[in-house]
Amino acid sequence: MQPLPGLRTWRTALTLSPAESDRCRDAHQLYRLVLSGFGGDAPKGPESTGRPAHVLFAPDREEPPAAGRNERPDAGRPLKVLVQSPQLPNWKPLLDDGRLRSADAFTAEYTYRAGQSLQLRVIANPSRKLRSPTRRVSITDPTQVRAWLHRRLLEHGLSTDVDDIAVGPPRWIVGTKESGDRFQLVTRTLQARAAVLDAALVHDLLRDGLGQGKSYGCGLVLTHTNRPAEQ
Repeated sequence: MQPLPGLRTWRTALTLSPAESDRCRDAHQLYRLVLSGFGGDAPKGPESTGRPAHVLFAPDREEPPAAGRNERPDAGRPLKVLVQSPQLPNWKPLLDDGRLRSADAFTAEYTYRAGQSLQLRVIANPSRKLRSPTRRVSITDPTQVRAWLHRRLLEHGLSTDVDDIAVGPPRWIVGTKESGDRFQLVTRTLQARAAVLDAALVHDLLRDGLGQGKSYGCGLVLTHTNRPAEQ
């Protein structure tokens, strides 16, 4: 029996300089930093933001200070960023300018099969679309967040029990686009144990990401198994 095709992708672990970390507290500036690694040659994805196709990233942020009674918990400065892309980015200009302290690139390969169990982790923006007026709103109740992840994983070939889903605290990221428009997203770090139902869908999920907010550090699904996936 021929093995199912898997996913082979580039990953780069970026360490930001202190000044860049301060600047990239604005989520749009972090997005622009990631885009800098791809110049203008990468094919664009379906989103109007100009994010290159299949480029995902996940920031590792400092622990934010405790929020006041009526304050929303800030996501904290990004200290490191894991970038996933189909081609090797060019980080040299950012390294030369001192905006990055390091950029360690490596390949990651996944070949899952039906029946395998895995652990996953994702920074997500759980949300739902309202019909009138048409807009997206964040899902904030932890029980509803678990149900949201359960549904989305099932759509992508993974079966999980809601009791095996861990929901992290809400974190607000904010930014200002070139147009001057301000935006904010509510993010949560979600972890789950799941079983593979459809390996092809799982590979697509790892390549394409999960949910909304991918241009601002959401959606990159990281997985591992108790034993290495068969290659």
